[in-house]
Amino acid sequence: MPEIGSIQVIRKPDGSMAVIDASGREYPISRIYGWSSHNCSCRGRKTGLVLYPSDISYKNIVLLVCENCYGYTSNDGTQHEQLLRWYYRIYGDSKQYRCVSGFSLKDDGSLGFNSYSQNATGPYSDGTRQMGSIEQAAVQAVINGKLDRCII
Repeated sequence: MPEIGSIQVIRKPDGSMAVIDASGREYPISRIYGWSSHNCSCRGRKTGLVLYPSDISYKNIVLLVCENCYGYTSNDGTQHEQLLRWYYRIYGDSKQYRCVSGFSLKDDGSLGFNSYSQNATGPYSDGTRQMGSIEQAAVQAVINGKLDRCII
């Protein structure tokens, strides 16, 4: 599984995108974000992840699932950690992700971008809980439009 933690997403002068690790090293990521086929259609609050594939020819997956659908239990880690394990039980090591960040859909339908377990730790984190503005814009576009493909 990839390292959990907020990532520092940047847009480079040529329009490409990258994440930066704690040492300042850049790694390319896809500019394409998209809706996961595993997202549930249940109403109410949900836990969300953005999974960034190591192979940038694949889109960044925006995963959004309610606690009932991924089987949340209160004594087995955070919602984000459990959702990530649920996703990996589906695919195992057949898909490789460089990093993951977290968000949520609230009961009122608004998106929350503050997650300690996903966004404040890890090698690509800047130490803040808040998802960066580039990621927020991508998640909002994909979730609001249920877009399979959104170029940022």
